[in-house]
Amino acid sequence: MSPNPPIYDQLVREQGDVLTETRRVADQARLEAQSALDWSSILPPRRPEQQQRPPQGPGPQGPGNPVAGMPAPRRGSGAPGQQAPGQG
Repeated sequence: MSPNPPIYDQLVREQGDVLTETRRVADQARLEAQSALDWSSILPPRRPEQQQRPPQGPGPQGPGNPVAGMPAPRRGSGAPGQQAPGQG
């Protein structure tokens, strides 16, 4: 038994192997896109500490608790030096 059904073999003879051609064109497009998006030749090399970004968002400490070494978030909508309503 052949790996492809007879109808597939007949279609390949009549129309060409569309699946193989599609895969070839997709691979070519992927390589061209990868090359176009590769800016490594024009960007300066990254230092090791720049390669790892800190996690985004409030993190495990929660939105109201500051990260160690960071100031607490400001609360209230008053001008600097004024207390927000209910805080005085």
